[in-house]
Amino acid sequence: MLEKTLLESISTLSNYIKKRIELYGEEFLHLSQEYLITFLYVYSLVQNDNKIIDRTFIDYPFMKKSGSRGKFDIYIDIEPGYYIEVKYIRPIPSGMNLPLPQHRGSLINDMIRLAFKTPAKSNKYLLLVASQEFIVHILNKPGFPLNEKLWHGKIGDLIVVDTEKDKISNENKKYLDKEVKQQLLIYRTTYPLYIAMWKIS
Repeated sequence: MLEKTLLESISTLSNYIKKRIELYGEEFLHLSQEYLITFLYVYSLVQNDNKIIDRTFIDYPFMKKSGSRGKFDIYIDIEPGYYIEVKYIRPIPSGMNLPLPQHRGSLINDMIRLAFKTPAKSNKYLLLVASQEFIVHILNKPGFPLNEKLWHGKIGDLIVVDTEKDKISNENKKYLDKEVKQQLLIYRTTYPLYIAMWKIS
């Protein structure tokens, strides 16, 4: 089952992140982008199952339309289809506080895309690699469970401040009354970063 490979690859990703931190120290945290985290995760997937390399896409357009502005970070073309959004929230080099509500709003926006812009029967996953500051922030808010296995509710219930709502695209705001499930599949520490993956339905 491919989901087993997705989860096993989190451990491989964690090891690659550790190696980078050993090589570059905190510079790795500050200079790395989501594209690098996405690449490292795809490479981890291939390390755990080299057969999927022919079926894996990065920056895959919505609804398989060429030239689509919206893209999913990772798509694996194995039935019923596997869509993965990657979010990397790094510490700020100056030591200033992160814009936490804005980051959480972007996370909600990615979740909406997974829930409603993918085929109904496909599998959808949200992968978060984040600093401790952001992890503590979401622990005190509804959704994105880390201490429990499941959260189920309306998307609008996730929003606690207007700053979060502002990060949700106008197109996606029409889904705020829709219900969604977030199932925690894995949560681990790769100090000073934390990795979590939820299945979205």
